[in-house]
Amino acid sequence: MGLEVVTSARINKNQVLGNPYLNEPLFFEKFRTAGLLKTSSLSHHVTDSAAGATAMFTGRK
Repeated sequence: MGLEVVTSARINKNQVLGNPYLNEPLFFEKFRTAGLLKTSSLSHHVTDSAAGATAMFTGRK
């Protein structure tokens, strides 16, 4: 999930629960560590999902 999806989910969850503070973190946002991963294509602006997943799981492009 991208950051925008996590933010949307957090806001939605808190609205549904009627919380006045919409930035109450989701459970997994309270973990002590987090990681971000960015993929890029050699020949296109957008990475193909299959090629991107292969690169993420193998560590090679």
